[in-house]
Amino acid sequence: APVLAELDALDRTLSAISPDHAERARVTARLQGLLTKWNAGDGPADSADDDELDNASADDLLDIINKEFGRS
Repeated sequence: APVLAELDALDRTLSAISPDHAERARVTARLQGLLTKWNAGDGPADSADDDELDNASADDLLDIINKEFGRS
């Protein structure tokens, strides 16, 4: 399936980079947003949540991640 091939490509890309803490937080938040949309099924995407993530600072994103997953 084309989607799985794209996921494989994303996996290779993410494995090949060494992001700093802020970049890792931005990528994590973006991936979480994609998963939220995917898990919602066929319903309309919530653009307010997307806008909130797009405009969030690195500290805001880290807070979101820590609330979701706890501190590591």
